[in-house]
Amino acid sequence: MNAIVLILLLVLLAACVAGVFLRFRGRHGTMHTGRFGRSIKVFSMSCKSGWTHSLAFFKGVFRSKEHRERLREEAHAKSSAEIVQTLGNMKGVMMKFAQIMSFAVDGLPEELQKQLQTLQSQAPPMSYAMVEQVIFEELGASPDKVFAKFDKIPAAAASIGQVHRAVLPDGTEVAVKVQYPGVDKAIQADLDNAGMMNSLGKLLFPGRDTEPMMEELAARVSDELDYEIEARNQQIFGDLYEGHPYVVVPAVRNDFSTKRVLTMEWVEGVSFSEVIERPGPEKQELAEKLYRFVFDSLQRHYVFNGDPHPGNYLFLEDGRIAFLDYGCVKYFSQEEMDRNREFVRGIRDKKGVDFVQTLDEQGYLTKNATDKVTPEEIWDYFLETWQQITVDVEWHVTQEWVNASTMNPLMQVGVMRRLQLPPSQLFLMRINIGLNAIFAKLDARINFYQMSMEYAEGAPPHTRLGEELAVWRASRGMGDIAPFSIFLGKDSPVGDIVQS
Repeated sequence: MNAIVLILLLVLLAACVAGVFLRFRGRHGTMHTGRFGRSIKVFSMSCKSGWTHSLAFFKGVFRSKEHRERLREEAHAKSSAEIVQTLGNMKGVMMKFAQIMSFAVDGLPEELQKQLQTLQSQAPPMSYAMVEQVIFEELGASPDKVFAKFDKIPAAAASIGQVHRAVLPDGTEVAVKVQYPGVDKAIQADLDNAGMMNSLGKLLFPGRDTEPMMEELAARVSDELDYEIEARNQQIFGDLYEGHPYVVVPAVRNDFSTKRVLTMEWVEGVSFSEVIERPGPEKQELAEKLYRFVFDSLQRHYVFNGDPHPGNYLFLEDGRIAFLDYGCVKYFSQEEMDRNREFVRGIRDKKGVDFVQTLDEQGYLTKNATDKVTPEEIWDYFLETWQQITVDVEWHVTQEWVNASTMNPLMQVGVMRRLQLPPSQLFLMRINIGLNAIFAKLDARINFYQMSMEYAEGAPPHTRLGEELAVWRASRGMGDIAPFSIFLGKDSPVGDIVQS
């Protein structure tokens, strides 16, 4: 017992030293942007959390069962609040992981998951003085001079910037996204810390080789730091979905936007946490709308908005959905989409070992992969992970199924370590994981087989929403496939896009 107490005291001392160091290094209201300082911040957070739970344990040693349970609940609440506060203040990559964990990782303590969900749109904000500073530097004057009205209290705060409601001189209500000062350095520090990034990847996806996924994430996160890129992305989606029956893309005001300030029309709606309390049929329709937005973008336009957490959705009273964040967008080439369709087709049609042979020929497997695991094991892995597209039924998306398909037991035999999927395929895997986690929250039932036939093979729509969309596409002259680069044309005001 004495040894345990000594260890706990040492942990507490380390946490205190780290905390004092960070308070000395950091200024009030700013984030730590150095790699060392951010690593110490994570270490300090872990130590404090461990101490909180250990202290609760020792306090309850000679207490009743009910008292011990109350102490454990209080410890969970306290440590959860500290974890979320720390990750929220760190912003950047650390907060993005917390956002993904809030809806895609099951089995977390209930209090922690509830606290993490606040980071989807209500992270600790920066001070108004910093907001004034950024707007002055970017737009040439203070907010009260640039805008007719500017709310000092943010409407939302996320991983890279926070949003303020405002009114332009012409009377237009807008949302003004202001980037946190220093967040670019903070993100670069996290991305340079390969050990921390890989540890976080393994936390989200135990058993997987997450290094390629982390590299892809790094490329996309770096793009998010430039709001001019995000504005261009948002304009492309706005053009593609203009007049859509249920997709809303807020219009960008380029005359009030820069690299660190992004101004767009204000949209009024409710959050994802509110709609999951609605009746089953209504949630079912919302799930299909989300699915069709994803795969219309991907399979018809070869572009996708890849930040899947629910904080990026607003649900309007008329049944439409506003999609808000276009910082993490990937553009796909014709070749990449053709390969993706072949990939889906091979699994859906249960081509088995022939499918694995094709993967090997196309460079999807590491050298001599089949010397380590058999083609049958590789095929069983893919069949288990993608079984929902192989049967013509309405698939009930439960959290248990999402967990099982994400944490596939065949990872233990090393199948994932023999795959070298291209970044585009890794991006698609991230989309699927995030989307399925959202479907589970909506208790959705989706015929993935029929959806696959529609989007990969051009089959007729099998639902009412699909038929409505076919009419809308025909009215715009889109046809079955309308890649963004073709539909927008060479003279599009959004400029040239490099597909990669």
